[in-house]
Amino acid sequence: LASNFDVVLKSWHDYHVAHGKGYFTLDLGFLAAIARASVDADVAAEDHEGAQANNPAIVLEDAMVLVRRVLVVWLTLIALIVIGRLFT
Repeated sequence: LASNFDVVLKSWHDYHVAHGKGYFTLDLGFLAAIARASVDADVAAEDHEGAQANNPAIVLEDAMVLVRRVLVVWLTLIALIVIGRLFT
C-alpha cells in the first residue's frame, strides 16, 4: 500500500518460488526481499541522475520516506480500528 504494490508482490512470490516454500510458512526471510524491492522501486521511480542513484545517502533518504509512508498507513489502520470499536 505504501510502495509499488506490484513489485513487492512479485518479489514476495519470487522469493517463495526460489526457496520452494509455501506462502504461509513461518520463514521471515522474505521480509528482506520485499523491503529491498520496495526501496529499489522507490529509487527507480525518482528521477535521480545516474551517479547519484547509487549514492548511499540518497538511497537512505528514499528508505526513510518509505518508512514514513508505511507508518502513516499503519496509523490510519489503527485509527480506523479504534473508530470502528467506538461505534460497535
